[in-house]
Amino acid sequence: MPNLLNVTKYLDTHVEIAGIQFRSPIIVASSECGADVAFVKELVQKPVGAIVTKTYTSRPEHKVRIRPYQFPLRHLGRGYREGDALYSIAAPHVEQLETWLKKVEKMADLCKKTSTVLIASFFEELDNPDLWVDRAKAFEQVGARLIELNFSHPHIARAFSKGIDRVKIVLAKVKKAIAVPIGIKIGPNLDPLEQIISSWELLGINFITAHNAPAGLVIDVDQEVPFGVPSPAGYAMGRTFLPYSLARIARIKRITTLPLIGVGGVGEPQHVIQYL
Repeated sequence: MPNLLNVTKYLDTHVEIAGIQFRSPIIVASSECGADVAFVKELVQKPVGAIVTKTYTSRPEHKVRIRPYQFPLRHLGRGYREGDALYSIAAPHVEQLETWLKKVEKMADLCKKTSTVLIASFFEELDNPDLWVDRAKAFEQVGARLIELNFSHPHIARAFSKGIDRVKIVLAKVKKAIAVPIGIKIGPNLDPLEQIISSWELLGINFITAHNAPAGLVIDVDQEVPFGVPSPAGYAMGRTFLPYSLARIARIKRITTLPLIGVGGVGEPQHVIQYL
């Protein structure tokens, strides 16, 4: 199969989300790639439609960057190796807001020059909706074309157990406060899926990003200890995550016409095409 990025040179691959044109359906998901201006400067020269910034939060307990924070699982066996599996304890972006906003503004300028869409990702405490509004306004002001509210972070996901009403308040307030489209990034364990998505759609969200990596834990049987760090953390199941994510996206599509951004399990062009 030809390289998917090369194919975009010859085909009209434009897509649209909430009236905003993307030159390509390929989006660089929230990661370290969206945390560094130099990375973004290189990425915008590729035929990608959008770049999502590294998720930001002001919560001090999340501003810890352990090194190393990613642990490839390839040495644990063939399946892990060929599946590109990874164990990660990556934290949200750790810089202070003022410093981070200056970087996002530079990223937005780079994206604007190349017709690339910049999507800003963040989360805060659900019991402080006004802080969500302040953050959304700040990212809008420095040039983000869309806002991704990261409800997939484990800290936020746990808050769902206390009721979805607080989430609805956050969504309603953010939607009212800013002009750019807003979407939600969800985790792979969000349920009841159809009921929650339907309620969010009624509040006017513009897109859904699915899915963040699930939590996982791997044991090194030779050393008789957990591999990486002794705690469940982000477990990128690599290619084996693709059918799980696709199945949930199919469920979402049955009950909504919202644009869906598929994430996870992509290792080859064929995997991108499955999402498309």
